[in-house]
Amino acid sequence: MTEENQNKQNLNEKPYEKIKTDLEEEDDKESKITKSDDNENCENKEKNKTRFKPKVKLDMKKQRYPYCLVWTPLPCFTWLFPSIGHVGICTSKGIIRDFAGPYYVSEDDMAFGNPTKYILLDLDSREFDEYDKAIEIGTCDYKQKFYSFCCNNCHSYVARCLNRLKYKGKTSYYISY
Repeated sequence: MTEENQNKQNLNEKPYEKIKTDLEEEDDKESKITKSDDNENCENKEKNKTRFKPKVKLDMKKQRYPYCLVWTPLPCFTWLFPSIGHVGICTSKGIIRDFAGPYYVSEDDMAFGNPTKYILLDLDSREFDEYDKAIEIGTCDYKQKFYSFCCNNCHSYVARCLNRLKYKGKTSYYISY
């Protein structure tokens, strides 16, 4: 091959390689920007949506169930219909609150005995801040309500507290949830 032809071939190869390199660099820059932006957006969304079960100490002997819903059987009714029972909601300190009768929300004295089941709520950071306040507002509301076995009962009280809290972003909790 002559030197002139070799130079032409080198000239032809080098611009191609340079263009390729420049394009790859631009793609790399764009992908880095996109990846970092996506990561930040995902991280922010994850932080906002992060739900976790709190690390709490449950004390069965003292009947302390922080951040929990509690359930106890109703004599006779639960024997015939196992899904029917009495529910309450516990404060961040584990104090049980339940709508136990007309104009009465009990504190640390469930109407039908000690809880036999509990569910630990998974709360986000906003819900942690507003948890006790939501229970207190629900309690104040239900201290002014008449008790009805079918409609206005312990289940509707707990639902009112969860609605006030906007638990999991919902405000549609009612007797059966």
